[in-house]
Amino acid sequence: MILSNEIADHWVKAIQAGNVGSKGLRASDAKLFLGQAVKIPVDKFSPELLKRLPTSLKDSSITHSALIATLYGKAFDASPAGKTLFAARNSVMQDYGDATLTLAELESRAESDPEAKKRYKQNMEDRALVCAKFLYDPSASQSPGAVYSEELVALWQAMDSQLVALNLGKTERERLAYELVLSRMVMRAAKGDDSEAGLAVPALFLATVKEVSAKMFPSFRDQVLKEFDSKRAAPISTAATDVANLPNSSASSSSTASSNNQPQ
Repeated sequence: MILSNEIADHWVKAIQAGNVGSKGLRASDAKLFLGQAVKIPVDKFSPELLKRLPTSLKDSSITHSALIATLYGKAFDASPAGKTLFAARNSVMQDYGDATLTLAELESRAESDPEAKKRYKQNMEDRALVCAKFLYDPSASQSPGAVYSEELVALWQAMDSQLVALNLGKTERERLAYELVLSRMVMRAAKGDDSEAGLAVPALFLATVKEVSAKMFPSFRDQVLKEFDSKRAAPISTAATDVANLPNSSASSSSTASSNNQPQ
């Protein structure tokens, strides 16, 4: 978690690198938070961050999506959010005896039975909705970190603070939330692995999760962003300094890393 500020800094600087002569991050550059890979050079990474990269990485850069997946994917999967999503997905998969049915075969079946796809989705929607209510309940007593993993929320807060400091607004902050939480975590888990590509049941489950997320995620996102704003506006207390806001020095990082060998 103590590396969140460093990761956010590298991410923003990688986007700024294409802005020759620019002093800040333009609103148009924030489109890179969604749909385009941002290549981040690794030569400036601290030793603490470098040792968390996969040993197979031999390139001079890593995409932001690969970096996020490497550092935060397992923490999300083990979080209450990840476990709830996987449980819903497994439940849906077990309900269908024709789990090998492809999308092409389902479309062919729908030619003679137009309601076929609707029936498949109908059984998924209730469980996807229950799952989404847990993931996106803005009134939940638990903090977002307790649901999604403290590590992921620490990065989200650090990156959001970068955008605010660069005078970017609501659109860019919302785009970041979508990219970091929905695209890289929730949708990745809902999609499953590449071996299921083209199969009807996994594809319909992913589509159903997307639909309910589109309706319910915005209120959750707005509530979290308000909490981030409140924390930034609150007087700094030396007795209760948030870990994500600690100085990103080698000394402090080394101390934390040596006392905890778990991926952060």
